[in-house]
Amino acid sequence: MNYDINTPKGMANSVAWTRRTLGQLKDGGVWVIPRSGTRVTVLSYAGRKCRIEEGFASDLVIKKVIRASGWLIEGEKDFN
Repeated sequence: MNYDINTPKGMANSVAWTRRTLGQLKDGGVWVIPRSGTRVTVLSYAGRKCRIEEGFASDLVIKKVIRASGWLIEGEKDFN
């Protein structure tokens, strides 16, 4: 499956995968991304709000995909 976010199909696949993954978590649930150790914590599933904490490596893609999935990220201007 294509997960190259620089292509429309790859971004659509990445968004769908991310929505399914976050959909399995409740408020307070944490998803750790293996490639970077980045932690995504669901703050409000109903409000689609999360916190992202960088791990051992920078993960430049995850914020873009999470935003495209319709989630808000703590610390960004549209979070409230």
